Amino acid sequence: MLLENAERVCSITVAGALAFCKNNKTVCRILNLNPYVVPLKRGMKLAKVLGLDKIASIQKCDDSSTDNILPETLIARAELDKFDKEYGFKISPTLDEEQCYQTLQLLYCYKYVFARNLSEVQECKAPPPLELELYSQQKSF
Repeated sequence: MLLENAERVCSITVAGALAFCKNNKTVCRILNLNPYVVPLKRGMKLAKVLGLDKIASIQKCDDSSTDNILPETLIARAELDKFDKEYGFKISPTLDEEQCYQTLQLLYCYKYVFARNLSEVQECKAPPPLELELYSQQKSF
């Protein structure tokens, strides 16, 4: 389903997003653009569901950051054991040895997403952040 803002009952914005609905519930992200708190009441309509025919555009996701190691590349078990010891993953004991190594292989292929400390946190390569113009110097949360 596609979500978009419901009638302008309050001045918040709902991200237009494809969402999965289960048991008549879904998650939608909202943004308060005001310099004051906007109370949300139970049952308040924040978004409306649109059909898929209302999608204006779809952009292909550029996943060029994962080209350093392909999932098909097999890593030696000694390297995977070293990786497991360094990162301290707790893999389920119910898995057999082969399944454990397959799990470690997958984790190894995407190890760039795991940070062991703040120095390993990478910069987000997303669009520039939203700039908000404040009307006062009052602290906002």
